[in-house]
Amino acid sequence: MKSWVINSLKFVCAQLIVMHHICGYGPMRDTLRLQAPDALEFFIDCTRLIVQVFLVMGGFLAAQSLMTGKGATWSSLLAKRFVRLAPFYWLTLLAVIGVGYWVGQHVVGDWLPERFQWRQFLAHAFLLQGVMGEESISAGVWYVAIDFQLFALLALCTTLCSDPRASGQSLSQPLRWCILTLTASSFWVFNRFEELDNWCIYFMGAYGIGVLAAWAAQQRADRWIFWAAWALGWASMVFHPRIRIVLALCVSLLLFFTASNPGAFLSEKFKSRLALLGASAYATFLNHFIWIMVFSSVWNLLHLSGWPMALFAMLLCWMTSCAWGLFAHVYLERPLLKWVKSWRLVGWRPFKVAPEVAVKPFNAQNP
Repeated sequence: MKSWVINSLKFVCAQLIVMHHICGYGPMRDTLRLQAPDALEFFIDCTRLIVQVFLVMGGFLAAQSLMTGKGATWSSLLAKRFVRLAPFYWLTLLAVIGVGYWVGQHVVGDWLPERFQWRQFLAHAFLLQGVMGEESISAGVWYVAIDFQLFALLALCTTLCSDPRASGQSLSQPLRWCILTLTASSFWVFNRFEELDNWCIYFMGAYGIGVLAAWAAQQRADRWIFWAAWALGWASMVFHPRIRIVLALCVSLLLFFTASNPGAFLSEKFKSRLALLGASAYATFLNHFIWIMVFSSVWNLLHLSGWPMALFAMLLCWMTSCAWGLFAHVYLERPLLKWVKSWRLVGWRPFKVAPEVAVKPFNAQNP
């Protein structure tokens, strides 16, 4: 089970991302902007930074699921991750296209998905929309593609830099230096150029510091590499200050110090519900854009106006997105993933690893 801290962060940050997009799209946003433009833009700018929290957590959880690359091949790790992300993601894309077609008859805006094209859908389906230059079908799906790229890079490093002589959960020296180099190079060079934001190297600083925080929390011998990357991250601020990097470094520190905190002051019932809310973050993140389109269409159909009504509609949209995200996780995402995993019973086994080289996860959650 993920720590209560990570579950809390996932749930809270998912809500902030939802509010970020609700405040960034639609006629309710346009109405509220007339009343308080500066406050709205400030909120949008602040909540945009929440992506850094997800990047650090993504690296932290991915590192917990991998050792030094022992066991699985790069292709099998990638297939496992893709199968985890893709089925519900594909279902969401189809829903966005369907709802977008209906909404397009009532709402006009450049934020709505363009006319459906197979090339665009296939690029999204294989998480290549950014690198292929295709316009995004839905808000936030770019992050799923970047997360997959980052995991692919981490998995490649662990398989190429594995040391067959290493025992237990120890990391090989080449792997330590590889992740440190990638993290530091992102902090110092690649993260400074926004035109690279369709590639994982742009985000590798935040993701990598999360990876190193997880390894440092697990093994005392690996803490020096985390502190070295952390110091290099702060040093990069001297030449190119970025608040997003400051946030990533602070979150990595939080995860490092709370990794072994069991939350003894919390009841087991509360922690189980918190785990459910944290697990539903992916479904909420993917599906909330559908409700933004629906509420925008209802707003225009009913000819609503006024900033109090706009604020109420945005709040109702947020609550609906949260409720639907929880419902979709329990009754759609989990059953769909379970069904896809059952395919290995008929011969296709992306999760199979040879017994003699089985991957031993740090602490549980597979990617």
